[in-house]
Amino acid sequence: MVALLGQLAHNVVVWAKRWLSEDAPKLKRYGVQRMVRDVLAVSGFVELSKSGTVKRVALNGASSLGRACAKALRLLLEAEHVRVTLGET
Repeated sequence: MVALLGQLAHNVVVWAKRWLSEDAPKLKRYGVQRMVRDVLAVSGFVELSKSGTVKRVALNGASSLGRACAKALRLLLEAEHVRVTLGET
């Protein structure tokens, strides 16, 4: 079970890299370890609606990776009607 969870986590990071690097080409050269350490560690928060769906994602605007990922996330999540903003977190 632990091996399967590790494999799933690795796949999720690889998928996230593929999705984000389409609009943030800087991330194409990042490996799995750097994605986890730097990109997935960008501070921020998620705002939920009363029904529990994601309404807004706010990323740290002071982070250069946060700014790069915000644009990519906006394009990725616009079909789901999720707002992606930059702010202080």
